[in-house]
Amino acid sequence: MSSFVFPILFSMFDPCFAAREKHPDVVWDGASLRELNEAQWSALLKKLMKLHNKSAREVKSDAKGASWKIEIARQMRKETTAKNPWIAQHLNMGHPSRVSNLISNKKGRHSI
Repeated sequence: MSSFVFPILFSMFDPCFAAREKHPDVVWDGASLRELNEAQWSALLKKLMKLHNKSAREVKSDAKGASWKIEIARQMRKETTAKNPWIAQHLNMGHPSRVSNLISNKKGRHSI
């Protein structure tokens, strides 16, 4: 089997294959797909918070509908498979359904 075909076939049977290929320096033994997803979501959240110059302290102290939280939530939904409960918890945005309401606001600006 050619070296090109093997990764494609293998990736069909192992949902963690792409993460293992992307991060060969990480020890993946025993890691579930959920754990891998959450690690990727956390990494992106950390990156986006840094871009917005925000800290974990501000996640707790700023309003649940702060514009920067809405923008980060919107990016998380656009770039990942993170669901509202995870986003709501990690950005301290209140009830998960509120995440959908805030990010779907047409103007993208909701001050609370």
